[in-house]
Amino acid sequence: MRVVLAGCLSLTLLACGAPSEQVSSPRPAVSAASSVGTASPMASVLAAVDAPPTPPLSRTRDEVIAGLLAAVPSKPARSVLLIGIREAEPETFHWLFGGEPAPEEQPAPGYRTLVVDVQDGSVRVVAELPFLVIPGDKGLRYIGDASAVAYEEMTSELAKKAERDGLGDPIPHHYAKTELWETSKRDEVVKVRQQLRNRLMKERKWGETSSETILVQTPTARCALDSWSEWTGGALAIMGGTGFSLSGPGLKADASRLSSWVPDGEVARVATAIIRETDGDEADAVVDLDAKRKFNGGFQEIVPRKEIHACLTRQAGRLSLLGYTYVSSNSARGFDATEPSSPPPAPLAPWNPPLPFGFDVWKAVLPDLTDAVATPSGDVIALLDARGLTLYDVAKRAAVTALEVGPEAAIVAAEAATGEAADRWVKELTAPWPAGVADQSKAQRARVVARKKAQAEEAENAQPK
Repeated sequence: MRVVLAGCLSLTLLACGAPSEQVSSPRPAVSAASSVGTASPMASVLAAVDAPPTPPLSRTRDEVIAGLLAAVPSKPARSVLLIGIREAEPETFHWLFGGEPAPEEQPAPGYRTLVVDVQDGSVRVVAELPFLVIPGDKGLRYIGDASAVAYEEMTSELAKKAERDGLGDPIPHHYAKTELWETSKRDEVVKVRQQLRNRLMKERKWGETSSETILVQTPTARCALDSWSEWTGGALAIMGGTGFSLSGPGLKADASRLSSWVPDGEVARVATAIIRETDGDEADAVVDLDAKRKFNGGFQEIVPRKEIHACLTRQAGRLSLLGYTYVSSNSARGFDATEPSSPPPAPLAPWNPPLPFGFDVWKAVLPDLTDAVATPSGDVIALLDARGLTLYDVAKRAAVTALEVGPEAAIVAAEAATGEAADRWVKELTAPWPAGVADQSKAQRARVVARKKAQAEEAENAQPK
C-alpha cells in the first residue's frame, strides 16, 4: 500500500543551498559508487582549471574535462546507469489569465529515461524511453504522466452569460490537468497512459488547472509538487497554490515530518532559517521544537516538530532532505518556505553516491552545470548543463553522446546496477515495446525543440534594438 503524506500549499518553489556530503549504503544487487580518492591525484588538473589561460598554451573546455576524466579512480565493471529526466518545470496556472497556451507551454508527458550500458570496455546508450524506469523489490516500475488540455475562444455570448450569472469577468475556457501513472507491466505503458488521459478529458471543467510533478523519484520514495488553480471571479479572481508531497510504499504516518529523519538540533536549525526568511535575520533562533512560535510578521504560528515537513531535492549532484513549511501570503495564496537539510537516510534514498572529486570541481570547468551522476564503477559520468546531458567515457576521456534536453530539464532519478542485475535490466529495457512508445518519444523530442526555439526567440527579443 502506498502512503501519501501531503504537504502544504504554496505558489513558489524556492531555490536551496547544497547539502553536505555523505555516502549511503548500497541497495542489494546494486553497487554504490567507488570511494573517492584524496586530492593529490587532482593537483595538476585543478591547477590547470584555476590557472588563467596563457595563449597559445591555454586549455580548451574539452581538454580540461579530459584531464579531469583521466584522474577519476575508475574500475571498469559490468554496470547499467538509468538517468531519469524531467523535461520542464512544474506547471502552474500562469496562462489562465491569457489566451491559448502555445504548444511548448502546454502540459504534456515530460519524463525520459536514458539507459546506459557499460561492459567489455564499451559505453553505449541502449535505450531512450519516454517515461521513468525505477527499480523495486519486485522488478522494474514504469512511471510517467498524462495530460488533458482544452481551450475555447471567449465569445460575446459567454461574456454576457457570465455577467447575467453575477460572475463579473467570464470564466476563461481553459482547462489543463496532469496526473502521474505507474505500472510494473511493460506491455501496459501505452494503455495505462491513454486510460488516464481519457479520464482527465472527461473531468474537464472550465477555469481549472492542476498538475502533479515529480521532483525526485527513488525506489522507495517520491517527492512531488502538486499544483492547482480555479477561476473564482470577483476580487480574488483565482484561488490556487502548490504543495509538496512525500510518498512511498511502507512509509509511516509521521514520515512527512522532518523530525522523523534528522536530530532535533537539525530541525531547530531548519526552522530558524525558515522563520528568518520571513522575519529577517534578527529573529530569535528556535529552541523548543514543541512550543508554538509566531512568524511571518506575527500572522502565523508554527510548532516546529509537527509543522516543519520533509521532502527530497537534488543539489550539487546529490540527494538531500528538504525542510519546508507553509507561509501565507493572503487569504487565497501562499508559498512554501524551504531550507535544505542533510543527505536522506537509506530508507528514502538507497543509492546516493557523491560525484568523483565533488560537484564543485566539475562546476569550475562548466559554470552552468546543474547536475551530474556517475556509474558505481566510475567509468561513466553524465553532466547536465545548458548544452544538454552529455555522457563521458572515463577510460576514453571523451564524450560518448549528448542528449538534447529542454531549457528547464532536470535529473529526477538516477539508479545503477552491476553484474546480474545489470544484465536483467538491459534485457527488459531493450526488448520490443508496445506500439506507441516510439511515437511518444518522437513527440517528446519535438517538444524539446519547440521549447528551445521559443527560449532562443525570447532571448533575442529581449536584446536592445
